Amino acid sequence: MALQTITELFIGDLQITNFKSLLLNQPIGAHHLLQIICRMDALEDLSASLGEQSKNFLGETVSLEIQVVEGFGKF
Repeated sequence: MALQTITELFIGDLQITNFKSLLLNQPIGAHHLLQIICRMDALEDLSASLGEQSKNFLGETVSLEIQVVEGFGKF
């Protein structure tokens, strides 16, 4: 049975409300990997040059909070 959750994702001050996938890989003794896949318009104004505004996210703090939805999974 799937665990129902509420996920909040921020890059700097920008909340990403719609993303396709999120991968967090934390092997012991190796580099960690966080991969977020979302539509380009979630991060950029589409009237600007392609990929130009994404550079502003380099070095920003990524905040991720995952909460269990209360009441799901109870019989």
